[in-house]
Amino acid sequence: MAKEKIIQSANFKRDYITTMAVGIFILMVACELFVAIGTPIAISHSTLYAEHGTRQKMVSSFDSLRSQCNQKTKVQNPVAVMEKGLIRWDLDLLSSHLREYNRSMPVEDVENVIQDIQQYNTILLRLNKNEPVPYCQAQTLKLDKIVNRIENQLNSRKEL
Repeated sequence: MAKEKIIQSANFKRDYITTMAVGIFILMVACELFVAIGTPIAISHSTLYAEHGTRQKMVSSFDSLRSQCNQKTKVQNPVAVMEKGLIRWDLDLLSSHLREYNRSMPVEDVENVIQDIQQYNTILLRLNKNEPVPYCQAQTLKLDKIVNRIENQLNSRKEL
């Protein structure tokens, strides 16, 4: 047996452990590729969802503001009623604009509308109190002197 060479080599058998190791390696590489490619896509989708959330916030706060605008107070101050009428008129104009351009508005415009809605909300909170405090003051015109002067001029013309 001396002249015979004994060659010992490992017999590489395909067994389940080797197959599982290769499978886990391929799975890890696939997961890393998914994370490398999927992260930028997920970030762009999250900004898209954030824009959608901002638009939804604008629409819902706008709707609640319009319902607040239609509330009636117990004490009817005519100036406060007129101020609420002006706000309602402006909200009606804004609603037609939002209905048409809501989806195509830039995010900056949406945020500006949200700020305007918040300002209207603070105004309406002041006007919807039991004793509303209007922003304008009612002023009455004293027309007695002017009416008397006009009547005198008309009477003097009739005499001629």
